[in-house]
Amino acid sequence: QSYVAYQRAGRVLQAFETGIPREDGATKQDVRVALLGSSNIDPFAAYVRVETYRHGLIATCFVASYERYHRELLDPKGELNAFQPEIVFLDLEVASLVPRATRYGLRNDDVVAILAKLDDLATAFRAHGTALIVVSNFVNTNARPYAIVKSPEDAAYVELNRRLATHFKRGSNVIVLDVDGLAGYHGKGRSCDGKLRYLAGMKWSESFLPVLARSYAAVIMAARRPTYKCLVVDLDNTLWGGVVGEVGGEGIVLGPD
Repeated sequence: QSYVAYQRAGRVLQAFETGIPREDGATKQDVRVALLGSSNIDPFAAYVRVETYRHGLIATCFVASYERYHRELLDPKGELNAFQPEIVFLDLEVASLVPRATRYGLRNDDVVAILAKLDDLATAFRAHGTALIVVSNFVNTNARPYAIVKSPEDAAYVELNRRLATHFKRGSNVIVLDVDGLAGYHGKGRSCDGKLRYLAGMKWSESFLPVLARSYAAVIMAARRPTYKCLVVDLDNTLWGGVVGEVGGEGIVLGPD
């Protein structure tokens, strides 16, 4: 699962065309995915291709140029609209939406402004695009885990993600991906890499990229698979009388049917 291995596999998959035969005679379907972010996400496309391919889909990826996400979302004649994606992943940083946060950190006063800017971007794109928009929530990469008292910035990130989780209404074709929770599960100290940030403008670490790509692939599969509906009922004292774990199969009460 090294960076080099993913990039090699990604280049192979990038050369594939729609409808590649599989060993079982079926074909792998194609899905058009756009990746937009406020950091360098070019290498991440290979990870998305590989993890999506594991589920039987060929991901044709569009990667917006570094920090051009706003232009692509706003321009109806831009490259993103011409690509006609089915799913758009938007992974932004607080500082790209509120530049003063670079120097002063996130504050509660910034939460409303960030939500409004995300709204504007989504609304502008929906005016000329029908793709599902997947917005990542925000990870505080400046958090200090050994602090006795949490900083105002920590509280602001919690509030921002709390409000973002319910901000977009049902039917808006926008969902929120809990990347903050994913980074917490992986380990926030290992999720970001300051060296990669300095050298290549990349936010996420090499160890976190596969984790994030698997989450993207899960969203893609959920969007592409048909919806299954289940009727879930209790058994004891519902489909039969009595508790089978207490009286055994011979002791339960059955009706005439």
